[in-house]
Amino acid sequence: MRWLLVITLGIATAPSLLGQVPASGRVCHLTFNDSVVDIGPLGLAVVSSSTLHAPDRNGVVGASLHLEGVTDSIHVAMAGLVPAAQAFTFSIWYRSASPEQQSLFCRRSTPADTTTNLHCALNTNAPSQPVLELHYGTFIHWNGSGSGQNVLAEGVPGRFTDGRWHHHVLQRSSDTLRIWHDGDLYAETLASGALGGDLDLVVGGGPYGLNGDVDDLVVYDRALDHSEIQQLYHDRVPLRFLAPESTDAYAWGDTAWVNWRWDPVAVGDSIDLDLRQNGAGAWTPIGHPGLTAWTPYPLPMTMPVGTTVELRIRDRSDTSRVAYSGGFVVSSYRWDPVSPALPFTPRDGVGLLAHAGQMWALGGWDPPHHPPHHTHSEVWSTMDGLNWTQHPDAPWPGRHVSGWLVHDSALWVIGADPQSGWLQDVWRSVDGATWSQVTDSIQGMNPSRTMHQVASIGDTMIHFGGQQEAYVPDNLNEVWASTDGIDWQQLPDAPWPGRGMVLNSCVDEDGTCWLLGGGRLWDRRCYNDVWKTTNGADWELVLASAPWSPRYWHHVAWFDDHIWVVAGVARQTDNAETWYSPDGITWRELKNSPFLPRHAGSICVFNDALWLMAGIASNDAWRLVNTSVPAANDPYQLHSDPLIHPNPTDGPVDLGERVRSVSVHDLAGRTLMVQRNVRTLDLGGLQVGCYVIVVDALDGSRSSHRVVRR
Repeated sequence: MRWLLVITLGIATAPSLLGQVPASGRVCHLTFNDSVVDIGPLGLAVVSSSTLHAPDRNGVVGASLHLEGVTDSIHVAMAGLVPAAQAFTFSIWYRSASPEQQSLFCRRSTPADTTTNLHCALNTNAPSQPVLELHYGTFIHWNGSGSGQNVLAEGVPGRFTDGRWHHHVLQRSSDTLRIWHDGDLYAETLASGALGGDLDLVVGGGPYGLNGDVDDLVVYDRALDHSEIQQLYHDRVPLRFLAPESTDAYAWGDTAWVNWRWDPVAVGDSIDLDLRQNGAGAWTPIGHPGLTAWTPYPLPMTMPVGTTVELRIRDRSDTSRVAYSGGFVVSSYRWDPVSPALPFTPRDGVGLLAHAGQMWALGGWDPPHHPPHHTHSEVWSTMDGLNWTQHPDAPWPGRHVSGWLVHDSALWVIGADPQSGWLQDVWRSVDGATWSQVTDSIQGMNPSRTMHQVASIGDTMIHFGGQQEAYVPDNLNEVWASTDGIDWQQLPDAPWPGRGMVLNSCVDEDGTCWLLGGGRLWDRRCYNDVWKTTNGADWELVLASAPWSPRYWHHVAWFDDHIWVVAGVARQTDNAETWYSPDGITWRELKNSPFLPRHAGSICVFNDALWLMAGIASNDAWRLVNTSVPAANDPYQLHSDPLIHPNPTDGPVDLGERVRSVSVHDLAGRTLMVQRNVRTLDLGGLQVGCYVIVVDALDGSRSSHRVVRR
C-alpha cells in the first residue's frame, strides 16, 4: 500500500460539506471526499496509508476511506492542540463487519505505548479477562494497558460492527468521559486528570487495525452538548428512517412500525408521511396525524401479496427536507404455530431430519433431565408435526449439536458435543429404529472437534469447520469428505476463517452447499459472510457481509428456492429473526417472527413447509409456508378460507358448524380464549391484528385458521 502525505493550510470550509456540523471549537475535520484533507480551520497535516475510497454513509461514491485492517491507518498531526487534561469531543462515522479486535482511534507515542495513551477499540476485552468471559463492544482506556482502573467499556462484540454505518462520539466534559452511539448516550464514567498524552491522533492504528470504512472525522477542543451531537448525527440527513428498511418483508396482515429520527434544529414540528406502491403512481397520505414526534406509527400490511411499498417523510416547513424508506414488500411467506408444547422435554441441539415420509427428532440437551450430562439418545418421529411417536433409544451415546444428516436414503449421526466426550463416531439407520455403528472414529481427524457442520452433496458427505477440544483459540477450517462414512479424505483447508456453531445444513437443488455465518466459542466472535461450494474443496466467497448481524447457533436451510437463516445468537443475545435470499446476495428479513427468541433450535424442510421447533429451553413447533402455493397449507388450513367467515372480521365469526371446542391464539402462540360446543365466536374483545383459531370438530379432526381482526 503506497503512502500519501497531504499537508493543507487555511482551507476554506464549504457549507455544502459541513451541513449542520457545529463550528465552535472545531480543530480538525476530515470528510474523505476523494482525498484525505483536513478542511478544518487549521488545515492540519494528515498522513494516510490508504488511498482506497468507498461510498459514504449516504451512498456518495468516493466520499469515505477504506482501511484494510492490517497496516492501513490515518495519522493526524494534532499533538498539543487538544490537551489531554481538558474537555474534548472526537466524532467519527465508521462501518465494519469484522468480529475481530479493532482500533477505531488512539493517541499513542508508539503502538506499544501503555503509559501515555488514549485508545478507543472495538470488539475487545481487558487483558486480564479469562477465556469464555463476555467481551466488550467498545473499550476505551487511557494511561495504561486497559487492565487497570482507567477504562470505560460497554456493549458486546458485534453490536456496532454489523456491516452498517455507525456514528461514534467520545466526549469529555470536566471529569466525565462519555460514549455516544448513533446519537444516543451509551455509557459514561468519571475520568480525572490527563487522559493519555498530548499526542497526534491515529485512526485505525495501534496494536490492531480497523477493517472497514471511515467517514467524517471531526475533533473539537471542547465538550459538545447533546443537541450538538444530534447535529453531527444528522449532518446532511435531517430526517432519517429507522424502519421499515429496504430489506424488510412483512406477512400479509402484519404491522410495519414506521419509525424515524429528526434533527430538531433543522426540522419543523409537522411532517407529511406518504406511501407509494410498486414504484409508480402518486404519493398518497397514509393517515398519519402530521406531528413530527408521532413515531413509531403503525402501518397495516394489507396490500396484495407481492406489493413493494415505499414511504416518504417530508418536513412541511421545508419540503426539500425529505427521506425515503426504500422498497419493502408484502411477503407470501408466513410463520404459523403448530404446537405450543411437543410431547418431549424442552431441549436444544436436536437433530431434526426429514426421511421416509416422516420428520425425525434425534437426541438433544434438556437440563435438568437426563443427568449428569443432560444429553440423551431419544428418537421421535411424526408424519404431520402434531402427533409424535417415541421409538426405543438409539444405541449411540447421548449427544446434541451433532452432525445430523440424511444421506444415501438413511439417517446419519456424526460426532458429538463436549458433554458427550468429543466423540468422532459415525452411526447410520434406514428406519430410525435399527442403528449400526459405521466407525468409532474418523481416522486422521486430529485434534477432535465439535460444533461442526455436515452436508450431503451428491454421493458425498462433507464434514467442515468446528471447534477444537478445550476451546483453544485455533478454530478449524478443515474439510473432510466420505461416500460411505467409513473412509474419510481430508480436502484442502477452506479459505474462510475457522468457525462452527451453525445448525443444520443448506444445500440447494443444484447440489451447492452454503456456509452462512457461524462463530467460535472461545472468544464469542461470529461472522455474517456467505460462502458456497459444490465439492467441499473449492469455496467461493459470495458476500463478505450479509445484512443480517453476525451470529452463531443459528439455523440454516434451503426451502422454496431460497436460502434461510433463522434465529441464533447475535450480539450475544438470542433473536427471532428470519432472513431469506434466492442467491446469497440479495436478502430480505421476514419481520416480526412470532416465535420466542432462541438458539440451537432445529429446522427441517418437510411437507412443503419449513419447520422450526425446540431450541434452548423450548419444545414448541412452528412452520413457515408460502401462501401462494395452495398445497403448502394442507392439512392445517392455516390460510384464510370460507370455513370461518367473515374474515377479516370486526367481531363475530361463523365456524360453519357446531364444534367440540375452539381456541384463539396470538402469533406468539399464547392462548387468549377457549370455548366449547359452539358454532359462533366473538372476537370483538381482541385488539386489531392477526390470530390463529384452532378448531376441534365433533368428528375428532383438528384444523387451524388464520383470522384478521380489523
